[in-house]
Amino acid sequence: DDDDDDDDDDDDETDEGPKWDIGELPTGAPPNDQCDIDFLFVIDSSGSMANEQTALAASVPEFVSTVQDVLELETYHLAVATTDEYEFNTPECTMLGGLVVQTGGENSSDQTCGPYAAGNNYMTEEDDLGTAFPCAGMVGTDGSGDEKPMQAMVEVLDGTAESCVGDLIRKDALLVIVIITDENDSPTGDTAPGNLGSNGTPDEWYDAVIEAKDGEDESIVVLSLVGVEKPNQCTIDWEDSLGGLLGGAEVNVTTKEFTEKFEDNGFIGDVCSASYGDFFTEAVSVIDLACEEWLE
Repeated sequence: DDDDDDDDDDDDETDEGPKWDIGELPTGAPPNDQCDIDFLFVIDSSGSMANEQTALAASVPEFVSTVQDVLELETYHLAVATTDEYEFNTPECTMLGGLVVQTGGENSSDQTCGPYAAGNNYMTEEDDLGTAFPCAGMVGTDGSGDEKPMQAMVEVLDGTAESCVGDLIRKDALLVIVIITDENDSPTGDTAPGNLGSNGTPDEWYDAVIEAKDGEDESIVVLSLVGVEKPNQCTIDWEDSLGGLLGGAEVNVTTKEFTEKFEDNGFIGDVCSASYGDFFTEAVSVIDLACEEWLE
């Protein structure tokens, strides 16, 4: 009878379980409802960056912890690179784009920070981030005044510094790039000695990052702490402060242009802020939304 047929149907559904049509996941996206994350911090190591590095070191561990809680992260990779050929790093990592495993010089942590808990030149969920990040993030202020943050970023991602970078970047993880600098990165497109700033242009930097993630722009978030137009929180004008040595920040036109190419996945903050807590609190929402949209 009909009742028996209904019972049989119920039994079949119970035995096999419901059938879900989840659609097609994006290429490279993890086969679940969460994002793992690869963080790359590019930190200006020039003479004017002592206060900024202190603020960053104080904010990042809580930021990553909050991201872990919100996104229920199982794994993350987190690396630090500087804006020059960092002479205090271990010899195999002194190239531009080398990941920081050792610091030195004025205002630095002056420590050997890695290899980290998992044996890599980047941190993972196995590390105590409250100790490991301040160690690596306090890169000091003896770096070159010819800062090349965007070129350093590219050379981490394109394999130029592969011997030091290892498998930091995963195809199935969201990539979160954090740039912190108080000076404009003036691109020249010219590799002649003496040029200031990174090689290339904002368009070329964007293309290089997209290529590193196999064309998946939705799998990338860019957070930039840079000099912004007034009103800002700089207490001293850059022009009056000996190139920033007394404070202030140069308005960063090029990094802003690069960041805005990622649209909702790009977020800009004031590098002159006394604390970066609010910036990173808002950044968590940006990352959360990026993860949701990537997995749609």
